[in-house]
Amino acid sequence: MKNRQSPLQKEIPEVYYIWRYTHWMRSIDLILFLHKIYN
Repeated sequence: MKNRQSPLQKEIPEVYYIWRYTHWMRSIDLILFLHKIYN
């Protein structure tokens, strides 16, 4: 079981960080977009 769990634990943080990064980028894009509209 330990061997099966190890690759999973290795993959999850990568996906998580990628998701966090893309989410952050989308937030920045949204803020810039709104800033453009209101100025």
